[in-house]
Amino acid sequence: MKLFFSTLFHSETYPHNIFMQDGVAAGCMHMGVRGVINFLALHLGIAKPSSFSLTRIFDYKKNLHRASKESFYEHSLEANDIDVSTTLLAWRDELKLAGWNFKTNKSTPPRLQKLAEAEGAGITGGLPEAYHEIIRLLQQKTDLPLQEIIVHEPMHLLPPFMQTLFHLLMKSGVTIKERSIHITNNNTDLHNLRDAVLEKKQKQKLELQKDGSIQIIKLSDLLSAGKGVAALIADNNSFAPVIINEFADPSLSLSLGEKGLPSTGQALNAASHPDLQLLAIIPVWLWKPYNPQQVLDFLLSPLNILPTGLCSKLSQKFSKEPGISLHQWSEIAEEYFITIKVEKEKSKYIERLNLILNAAIDSSEKIATSKIHDYYSYFYSILNSRCHATTDEDIRHRLQKLCSTFKDLIDVLKMVQEESLSKLELEQLLALILQPVSVVPFEREAYSLHEISKPGLLCGPCDDLLWFGFASTGNVHALWEVWTPDELQWLYKNNIYLESAQQKAKRHFWFITQWLRFVNKRLILVIPSVVNGEPSQPHPFQSFLKACFSNLHDITIHAEQPSQLRLLDDKKARTKKVKINAIPSWPVYWEIKNGDLLNYRDSPESFNSLGKLIQYPYQWVMNYKAKLRPGDYFNMPPMFLFYGNLSHAIFQNLLIMPDVLNTREKELRNRYEIVAADMILSQGMLLNIPGNEGTLKFFKDNLFEKFKTLLKIIKENNWTVEGCELSIKGKIGEEEILGRCDILLQRNRKGKVEKAIIDLKYANTKKYRDLMLGREDLQLAIYSRLFHPEGRHCATSYFIIREGRMLTTCSDFFKGAIVLSEEQNFSETYSHLLQRMQNTIKFRRSELAKGKIEVGDNACIEDLNLFKNNGEEYLLPKIKSRMKVRSEYNDYTTFVDTE
Repeated sequence: MKLFFSTLFHSETYPHNIFMQDGVAAGCMHMGVRGVINFLALHLGIAKPSSFSLTRIFDYKKNLHRASKESFYEHSLEANDIDVSTTLLAWRDELKLAGWNFKTNKSTPPRLQKLAEAEGAGITGGLPEAYHEIIRLLQQKTDLPLQEIIVHEPMHLLPPFMQTLFHLLMKSGVTIKERSIHITNNNTDLHNLRDAVLEKKQKQKLELQKDGSIQIIKLSDLLSAGKGVAALIADNNSFAPVIINEFADPSLSLSLGEKGLPSTGQALNAASHPDLQLLAIIPVWLWKPYNPQQVLDFLLSPLNILPTGLCSKLSQKFSKEPGISLHQWSEIAEEYFITIKVEKEKSKYIERLNLILNAAIDSSEKIATSKIHDYYSYFYSILNSRCHATTDEDIRHRLQKLCSTFKDLIDVLKMVQEESLSKLELEQLLALILQPVSVVPFEREAYSLHEISKPGLLCGPCDDLLWFGFASTGNVHALWEVWTPDELQWLYKNNIYLESAQQKAKRHFWFITQWLRFVNKRLILVIPSVVNGEPSQPHPFQSFLKACFSNLHDITIHAEQPSQLRLLDDKKARTKKVKINAIPSWPVYWEIKNGDLLNYRDSPESFNSLGKLIQYPYQWVMNYKAKLRPGDYFNMPPMFLFYGNLSHAIFQNLLIMPDVLNTREKELRNRYEIVAADMILSQGMLLNIPGNEGTLKFFKDNLFEKFKTLLKIIKENNWTVEGCELSIKGKIGEEEILGRCDILLQRNRKGKVEKAIIDLKYANTKKYRDLMLGREDLQLAIYSRLFHPEGRHCATSYFIIREGRMLTTCSDFFKGAIVLSEEQNFSETYSHLLQRMQNTIKFRRSELAKGKIEVGDNACIEDLNLFKNNGEEYLLPKIKSRMKVRSEYNDYTTFVDTE
């Protein structure tokens, strides 16, 4: 048996196996530290040491608590005993591996004394214990099926405990030697760089020969870099470099797949396996306020306890109204089970839904550990039953892994000594269970490029090396000592040798330079300008390049268009002529043969539908006649719409309270807090995103002040609130119209009933001021007629919530508001505006009856029939430079250039 060893060999190397001959490497492997320990343990009959043992952490936590009085970690342990126990266990294992038996004397430094006290109570064995058992057996000259170990890095750079192990193995007859590489001298820029860095022959900066052996490519970001490199490989199938991808970025792998080339199977780093994230997600139902991101994660999780179809319905509801209402969610569930006709399944899923929606307490409180244990056990029993019942092998395998991890957590909860846990304490326990993993969304395909994650993993010759993302990964390269000089001196006197930070730094330096030995022809460095949204920082190896050469810009390619990327030694043309087709103009009209298809709708028109009919008839046809509407897709509302809807709901729920106009401010504030909390839970949970606490407080405080302003205007003008969010149907001319009023007010003055409308808008004072002053405020004109038919019209106003301003043209009805025009008589203005509306609708209807549908976005007004009418008698769309202005909100842009 032969081994190739390195402290880095816990990740894939290039080549896969240096012993490979004719595609075969029988009995020969690459191994890292843990691999060697496991191999020796197996052949010496020792139990395989656990790579991750919760039992050890909890054992050590108990020991630390027993010895914590007046210790250096006492206060830290009180604040966060899980993290402190995990860290100090790593310190303890380092000392154990170095050979300390935790015996002390009078001169033992205080910290080591306390760690020795914690050791006294005992701990479940791990890697250090297995290591020392291996050492004991090797000292007895035990035979091993191992002939040779080749070490990648120099022996003196290995951790001391590995040096000790290898010396014993040599005494046992195992050959151990360092890797030797023959370097060819070919007098290129690459060779000069290698001499300067590895042989230290250089006295001064060199002039580049620009022979293509070193090339630097700069692109905007890693996505562009991936597209550029994929284009290079697609254009030249003989170009097959080894890839270094320190960022583990999938852009190159995905770009290769888009080009039809074999995927490298790039692993994505994740906090844990995606299926196991359910364990970290389900605590969302235990504490309020709910975290909206985790609510969505729960609904989108493929392995939760609710049907996928129901979760899809709930997530669509949540994306439109980001909140949770037990009543609404239960109704959605009822409708779902009626639709899919599985009435017998309904009760168990309704029970599950009720359980999770009624489990939460305030986030400041703790929950009994036994209750959390029962909560996870409930999920475990459901998932375990599903695992046994499913016939899908893939689902069964995923559920088995998930159930196993649930069981681990349930066992941990049994070990927890605390009677209750806070949200943070549960998250700490979950962090122990959910270890970081690499997830490969697309498997590596045959004949793909070879990709490694660190330069030190290059351990065999290659012609071309392409460093994808040659920039700093943000890892700290300065290494700090954990131990004080006094502690290291005491350990040294007792023959206990820890690896110093200086030795770790030397090994790190060796790894970031020695890969140069293996590159024969070309080194290609791909540098992104931006990484993770921030300007990229120079890679540590960049300093070697700058120290060696004076004119790096001569070998640097600045690529603006990744698809046109070429290497410096490529003879192909760098530019080519491309035929440009002019963007076609949008059609002025669509025409259909049967105009009867475009008659009146079956349901009443609304202000929105009339706006489409008048301004953009093709949108009215597509929406209400062709019934082409945006499908249900997962999309959170724009923030202005989110805040507007939430503010509306809070204002309207307060205004419908019978005595709200006579409530004192303290009581009003109490009511406001209750209503705001309910509305935020049911449709404003985006404000509960962690880190948004300041935004939430500002929103609530500011909104209350604006509500008081609105209430003051209503009270000072002797209005009472007749209703909020009211709907009414009525006829205006030949059109039946449905109107919805935000706030309808009523008062008696001089024996006469008067009404008024307040339309709530969240922002955009200028827009609504211009509508009122321009006498084209069609929405309020329609509502004014519909909601006060006895008086023909009623007074109207806009209340701009964010600014706390009321805009009106009716000074006698809204004293305290901003009166935009004293000259306007709202009744006359609205009557004339509605007449213009009727004239325009009649014109549009006549066009549609002939099968003529105006598109006309950005068309010349001379080509559009509507503009031949008088603007005083018709409602004409906006124009700019004698062109009809395009629609601001348009779901049908795709169709406008279609015949």
